[in-house]
Amino acid sequence: MRDTLSAIGRSGSTACLNAGLAMALMLLMEYGMSGQWHLARPYLWAGALIGLVVFVGQLFRQYRLCRDRRITRNARTESYQRRTSL
Repeated sequence: MRDTLSAIGRSGSTACLNAGLAMALMLLMEYGMSGQWHLARPYLWAGALIGLVVFVGQLFRQYRLCRDRRITRNARTESYQRRTSL
């Protein structure tokens, strides 16, 4: 459960950061093309879609990394316990 919560937190922060950067870039491009700071509805949908795609992709990646870290930590603990019990 802890691995899942850690993965959700990390992937959520990554997704929010990437979606925010994408929205900023789209807003700058809109200003460069039209000269107005107008954020249109399609840009909002595009930012939300980018955030969702990044979140899902990062969720699987972060969950695997957290799970592998836990497995490695358990293997090290068991190895240490075997060495010290001899």
